[in-house]
Amino acid sequence: MGTNKQAFILQPPNTENEKKELENLFNNLPDISNISIYSNGKEMQIPYSISVVLCEVIKTLNYGNSITLIPMDKELTTQQAADLLNVSRPYLIKLLENNEINYRKTGSHRKILMQDLMEYREKRNDNRKTKIEKLSQLSQEFNLYD
Repeated sequence: MGTNKQAFILQPPNTENEKKELENLFNNLPDISNISIYSNGKEMQIPYSISVVLCEVIKTLNYGNSITLIPMDKELTTQQAADLLNVSRPYLIKLLENNEINYRKTGSHRKILMQDLMEYREKRNDNRKTKIEKLSQLSQEFNLYD
């Protein structure tokens, strides 16, 4: 099986029958450590890590939300990357120019690996968490909370 670098978008069901099927599946989620499928008459155990993801997909779709699956080695445009970070494209360009996110240029276009984008996002989130914890600690030290 070759690698497919396409992003997949899963939409919640739109027909009543599909909604009922998904809700039934959601309400009867099995023990995620023991999910099996049948293929060509054979029962196959789904690995735990995939079972966890499958259950999260079912829950998310059941709540009416969409899901996008993007391979970590997929190259993104600057607009796609900005959308995923929920920032403007010009702000993302500044991040790239300041070498905060790895990228490569093809002609005049910049391409960002999904993996590099997720690494930046994780660092950004860790940094935010640290700053919030420090701010909370200072607030307690100065008795800013009653």
